[in-house]
Amino acid sequence: MFPANLVLGTQSWTAEGWEHAFYPKGLDRKHWITYYSGIYNAVEIDSTFYAIPRRSTVQSWRENTRDGFFFAAKMVQTITHEKRLQGVKKELDVFLSTIGELKEKLAVILIQLPYYNKKAFENYDAFHEGLNGFLEMLPKEFRFAVEVRNRQYLQKSLFDTLKRHNIAYTLQDIRYMPPPAEVMSMNDVVTSDFAYCRLIGDREGIEAETQVFDKEVWPREKELADWASILIRLSNQVQKVFAFINNHYSGFAPGTLARLKAAMG
Repeated sequence: MFPANLVLGTQSWTAEGWEHAFYPKGLDRKHWITYYSGIYNAVEIDSTFYAIPRRSTVQSWRENTRDGFFFAAKMVQTITHEKRLQGVKKELDVFLSTIGELKEKLAVILIQLPYYNKKAFENYDAFHEGLNGFLEMLPKEFRFAVEVRNRQYLQKSLFDTLKRHNIAYTLQDIRYMPPPAEVMSMNDVVTSDFAYCRLIGDREGIEAETQVFDKEVWPREKELADWASILIRLSNQVQKVFAFINNHYSGFAPGTLARLKAAMG
């Protein structure tokens, strides 16, 4: 049975190929977010990773989506990638003030961390110390989720720290990280009163097959069946589960989302 507390969406509402595979023919791009919000309950904003948007842009997202619709916003890369979580109070304040214009429609802020090499952090302990210091800066009025892209960092102290700060560990499905079921078998991944999941996939593999994301090219039936079980399990452990699908997962995120829902009945 489809969990009532599960919120599904895609990672962005624009992609090459969606203009004819998802949106009605001739629909102006400025109306895409309104149409999208009539179909799904949430979307993850990819563009906020590259730059802090204008306040007016964020306000338009809120105003042009229906009541009850949710946004998850990726934290700007200046904080996570360029400054590596250090000395970022000014950038953090500006980002939160701006993205806060989504008001009640802002569900989660995703802190997507890169694969930090030894030039960024000498070892895991240095990373953990830096992360903890950053998390202590975060205001309590927002929900945050942290995504880690270094398998060596999946240590008990990481999950303990996230739990202490009531920040969700992001359970992701991406080519170079352990499968989500494996991570769950070795760690307590529930670190907050909500769960955050990302079906990201294999960017290089999919783009070797297609550059236009208008149809699924990799069915991934077993993985979707596994995800259906995982999401149902998580929904019994937390108040809310957010899950977002990338085009690189199977080739066409809306198609993958529909099959995932079907897998859950």
